[in-house]
Formats: sequence, C-alpha cells, structure tokens
Amino acid sequence: MNKGNGKFIIPPGVKPKAAIYLLESEFLLVAERAGKIEQKYVSPGVLRQAFSAEPIDSGWIPAGVRRWGVSVKGTWMLRWHAPALYPIWLPNRKRQVKVPFPGLIFFAQGSKYYIWATKGAAFDPKAKLWNAPCANVNSLGLICWGQNTHPDVATGCFEKMWATFWEAPFSPNWATGKSAAFANANNRLADLAKRGATAYPEDDLTPLRHHLLPDPATLEAVVDRMVRRGDVEWA
Repeated sequence: MNKGNGKFIIPPGVKPKAAIYLLESEFLLVAERAGKIEQKYVSPGVLRQAFSAEPIDSGWIPAGVRRWGVSVKGTWMLRWHAPALYPIWLPNRKRQVKVPFPGLIFFAQGSKYYIWATKGAAFDPKAKLWNAPCANVNSLGLICWGQNTHPDVATGCFEKMWATFWEAPFSPNWATGKSAAFANANNRLADLAKRGATAYPEDDLTPLRHHLLPDPATLEAVVDRMVRRGDVEWA
C-alpha cells in the first residue's frame, strides 16, 4: 500500500479481503466473510506460524535451561544455578580462589548476557532478584565482556559464555553496590575466600533496582518485561 496524507491508499484494482492491525502487544485481524466484517485478536506467535512455512527448531538446548523463547530482540535463554563454590580470578591474584556464591540466574537475549542473584536453595520463578556480587556487571545485570567476544545465543554459545564469565578476571569495574558490608564486591569475595567460607551470606546481597525494571524486580516480571518490550534497549 502507498501512504498519502496520513492515510493508507489501496492500489487500483486491488480488493483486500483482510487486514492486520499492529497493536501494543497483539495483532487485530479484520476480515470479510460472507459479506460480514469479522474481527479477531491474535498473538504474535500465531501470526508468525501463519506466515512461515519453516518449522521452528530450538536446536539442542543446554542442560538445566529453565526457559527459552524468541522475541523481537532475538533468541533468549534462561538458566538457574544453585548456590555453589566457584573458582574465580580476583584482581592482583596469581592464582584462582574458591568463593561461595548464592543462587544465580544466567539470562541471554541476542548477544547480551545478564547475571542476577537469588536467595534460597531452590528455583522459584517468582523469586526476588538481587545484584550478583560480581564485578564486570552493571546495575541492570548486564555483563561487560571486555575483549572477549559474546556471540548471539542463537549460535549455541550459551554454555561457552557461562564458562567464559568465570574464566575471565574480575576487574575493579562495576564492583560497587553489590555488597551490603563492603564498598567493593571483590573485597567481599576476597574476605570469603580468606575465611574459607562455604556459603554466601544472603543478608549481604543488595536489591536489583533499575528504572527499566519492575519494582519489585522478581524473576518472572523482569523476564516478561525484557522479552516483550522490543522498544527498549536493555543495556
């Protein structure tokens, strides 16, 4: 269709039988049947299937993935990791140290990767999210990879990027505001390593807060907003 004076102009000789209107979060299908105009709301998924003859194949999903999907931002994937000890590289250390971490959410959308913390030893989709006590992670939970490449998760690199995060040194960057007792999260981790702690003190976690996220920032609410808001740059 051509557009003129703010209105759509139907080309000469074309008699449309149906029209699809793009709304905020769904589509409105308007069609003529037996001389009557019928309307029906359809989801993006239904519309996508209707216009695509190609099957949708997720490929081999990494073990432990709790949720997977495709949005306007691309393929996305989420996995929860139970509280555990991790070998990490702290600044100015010649060898790795083992440090306990709380439950962690690893979320990827397109070529962007996020990490958040949770409390408790069991997965809960309605759990409140906390800042992961890690450097190299901004206030939204977005991971800064430095010189490391971070391909689109659709290429099958989800597992590789999780390993890369722990293999890379924790720099002093973006390390503040992640610990209630220490100004720098790296100092909290160094303290835990020195004491040989086996569990991260959950009362030391700080709430995940950002103007782009819902308040409170629960896992379910954050993921739903991030995968449905295509007009927002989550960085």
